Amino acid sequence: MKALNLRSLYNSCFLSIVLLLAACSKNENPFPERISLKVNIKHVVDSTDLEFDTITYTTAAGNAYEITRLEYYISEIVLHSDFLGDYVSSNSFYINANSDLYNSFLLTNVPSGQYERISFKIGLSPQYNVSYYLPNTAENVSMAWPETMGGGYHFLKLEGHYLNNSIPEGFAIHLGSNNYHANCSLNKSCFLGYTPHEINLEMDVNEWFESPHTYDFQVDGTYTMGDTLLMRKIKENGYNTFDIQ
Repeated sequence: MKALNLRSLYNSCFLSIVLLLAACSKNENPFPERISLKVNIKHVVDSTDLEFDTITYTTAAGNAYEITRLEYYISEIVLHSDFLGDYVSSNSFYINANSDLYNSFLLTNVPSGQYERISFKIGLSPQYNVSYYLPNTAENVSMAWPETMGGGYHFLKLEGHYLNNSIPEGFAIHLGSNNYHANCSLNKSCFLGYTPHEINLEMDVNEWFESPHTYDFQVDGTYTMGDTLLMRKIKENGYNTFDIQ
């Protein structure tokens, strides 16, 4: 009887190994290799590369404008995979469109395989959006949100000038507070292989003023900070700002 049980156990183990090898032969590796994924961000206005300090752009409302500053955070990054399950990053990343040092970031320990979608927030998760929580760098300090308005950090600083009756007038499109981050979801299937890999994201700055709300500096105003109605408009426009290349 003991010999029979040992033989049954042997046959069961052998069958399990055969099935595991068969699954691997179909590229269904149950133990995917872990890779590093570099995420590059390019900033454009419509189809042209963003240039700073030049009034050459026009919003959907017809406002001629220039950008002098574009800084923001990206957080809650999720790579969605039907087979592997979701990869979730707990990190937040500071982006400065006017600095090559802050136009990319690295995701580590990513399972290699097929992903169908990437999602993230423009802004910070509530657990990170607490005054002095982030490292005390010059970049994070400059993004501080006033304590009198709840503290934490700016999610977005989009600043520049527009022509008001041919006279340049400053604007500051700022987002902050936990209800005003923009959720982005990009559908594009991609395979992340067994070597360090890159994906390229693209932000269209004009989208902040375009859809679903046409933002007009002469009607809506030039400062959004603390104005819940205007921040909600910009937040919802932010859903459409990114694409994946």
